Amino acid sequence: MPKIEIQSDLIVYSTAAGTDTLQAAINQAIAAQKPLYIGPGSYSVTSLRIDDKVKIFAMKGSVTITSSGANCFYITVQSGVSGSRISDVTIEGINLDGENKPFSSGLTRPGLIRCVNADRLTIKDCFISRSERSGIDLVQTAGLINNNEFYDCRVSVYSNKSAGLIVSDNYIRDSKYNGVVIWRADQAFDGTIVRSNKIFGVRNSSGGSGEFGNAIFVYQSNNVTASENNVIGCNYSAMRFSQSSNSIICNNQVSLARETAIFVEAPDESGALYEGIVVSGNTIFDAGQGITVVNPNKGSRRTTISGNTLKNVTQKTFDQWASPSRDPATQ
Repeated sequence: MPKIEIQSDLIVYSTAAGTDTLQAAINQAIAAQKPLYIGPGSYSVTSLRIDDKVKIFAMKGSVTITSSGANCFYITVQSGVSGSRISDVTIEGINLDGENKPFSSGLTRPGLIRCVNADRLTIKDCFISRSERSGIDLVQTAGLINNNEFYDCRVSVYSNKSAGLIVSDNYIRDSKYNGVVIWRADQAFDGTIVRSNKIFGVRNSSGGSGEFGNAIFVYQSNNVTASENNVIGCNYSAMRFSQSSNSIICNNQVSLARETAIFVEAPDESGALYEGIVVSGNTIFDAGQGITVVNPNKGSRRTTISGNTLKNVTQKTFDQWASPSRDPATQ
């Protein structure tokens, strides 16, 4: 079992012979208000909790964390004081491998990293892979998700009720459901910026008619910006904005969108109105449809579409299943 070493300027957790746990090292770093450095190696853990400000870091790519049991591990970032917010947590340079293991039943909003009511959160330079649910799941969180690589997650980044979030410069590949989801149960100001991400290969492993298979999916979240993203290969849309007013979709590059490259909508008559969308400066190559803005009675007439370049936009046909089993009976 690894060992904790207390140094003058940081806490070190390493594979040196010892009887310490990673949770104990996190607790020690929080108590001492020192950064926690994790030495190179592979570590098997149960679930971990961060309940106060701390920086946890490793040399990029040198540390891999996996689960020690049949269920997937997860790291919860949440204040230890009921009803309070947590701030100034940094996780940097660590590989988190979910190994496609199931999460414990009854776990609310599973993800390899789960953050609730967080301010000034930073997650960067991590490799987050093989999560059967989210790679990173955020609830009412403000901060920066930057320069990470995501591989084979159901959803790479899922945000609910963002409060000043930037998702930038990440490499997202082979997502099972969606790449980045910005979501709200009720339409309200959000302000998330999704910028300069490379998103390659988004499947819709649960079928559906468009709620899955999108590189960037924004739902009932106003004032969101999706800019300068490079999307290649998604089963539905590169950008799908649903009931999300005053949002900007600009200067993105989209290739190989099987259905509609950029889709702006209100999904049904019971949904909220939307308005003030700007779709400009996007380059679309090889898509089933290019830019679709629908529901004129719900707000599409107050959308601006300008300066976009489209090539090889031709209707495509494909098999679609209603369930993940791919049973021809449900085709």
